[in-house]
Order: sequence, then structure tokens, then C-alpha cells
Amino acid sequence: MAAIRTAIVTLPPLIRDLIVGTMASRRKLEVIAWIDTREGMEERLRMTAPELVLLGLKHMESDEIGLELAQAVPRARIIAFSSGGRNAFVYRAHARRDSLIDFSTEMLIDAIRDI
Repeated sequence: MAAIRTAIVTLPPLIRDLIVGTMASRRKLEVIAWIDTREGMEERLRMTAPELVLLGLKHMESDEIGLELAQAVPRARIIAFSSGGRNAFVYRAHARRDSLIDFSTEMLIDAIRDI
């Protein structure tokens, strides 16, 4: 099975490494873009055309940016992680949103696996 083309946006290094490491034994993530700032983010995502975007939310930021990114890159699945890392919000095509509250590793893997 092919690696999942992944863009990582403003995600803390520890969470990023845990996700990439956890997925390695199940389905490889090919990180095609590391984006450390929100400036020009949508354009960079359109240019790289990822299948998966892992987004770190800022403190007290709502997950609405996930909806905006789902519209900007409609073929990508967007997973927005709360600043504390306890919750994640999954956006799929057609602005469908699922919440992973106090999620486990297996819940996250299931959200990524079927891309």
C-alpha cells in the first residue's frame, strides 16, 4: 500500500513524532510539507496536494480552521489537534466533521487508515 502524502502544519514536534512513529508499523506517512507558520499555509497546501493534513491548533483556537482547510484542499483529510493534544477534529470531503474526544492511539489510526 502506498504511503499517505502528509503535510504537517504547526504541530508540536512531540505530537508529530508520536503520530509518524505510531503509523510507521501500519501505514507509512510520507511527509511532503512541514509548515511552521500559518502565513501562506493554504497556498502551500494547494501546491503540495496532500492526502492528509495534521494541524496543531493554537491555545484557545477553535477547530473552524479545519473546515477552511477542507475547502482549500478538498481531497485531503484534515486532522486538527487541540493545543493540549487531548482532542482531535477530523474533516473529510464535503465538510464532514468528526470529533475524537480524549482519543486513543487506535482511534487516531482508524481516522488515518482508510485514506
